[in-house]
Amino acid sequence: MARTSINYGTTAGDGTGDVLFTSFKKANDNFIDIYNKTGWAQYNDTIYTLASPFVINSGVTSILPNNAGSNITNYLPSNVTAFYNQATTKITPQNIGDYYAITIRFKAKSSSAGGIFDIGVDIGGGLGVIFKETITFAKGANTEQDFSIVINGYSLTTFVSNGGIPKITSVTGNTSIYDISYQISRTHKGN
Repeated sequence: MARTSINYGTTAGDGTGDVLFTSFKKANDNFIDIYNKTGWAQYNDTIYTLASPFVINSGVTSILPNNAGSNITNYLPSNVTAFYNQATTKITPQNIGDYYAITIRFKAKSSSAGGIFDIGVDIGGGLGVIFKETITFAKGANTEQDFSIVINGYSLTTFVSNGGIPKITSVTGNTSIYDISYQISRTHKGN
């Protein structure tokens, strides 16, 4: 639905604008339209835990696993069934021009006192890994640390066509990861 403008007349109280009922109906329709375009979902991995973490050896790049065994999908925008496909391990943006806030959360330990990892989303094509960040373990070797990496960005042709696979590279030290969660929010729907 296109935005509906409220006719407020030429001057205050001149009687040429929309009546109160019509004005509020237009305002309500605009809010419903916005509400149906935005939304979020959360996908939680139920396999990798503190007792059984996902381990990436130093120098190795891997898909960040998430079996989506526990989800919150009640708040997806209308006409959207999912923002993540656990079978393909891909984040699935819906439209060219959508704007997303992707939050990747997990707990991790590094075998190295100065452990470092790179994380990003691989959309394939000529672009490969986008939204890449390098992160250092600040608490020392074998010490649990909470990570919450927020990726904000638009979905353009390659991302929509291919989807995006979260990938992580353990740059320094072996990285043990668990309690993995993706929260994906569409804050703007492309035209």
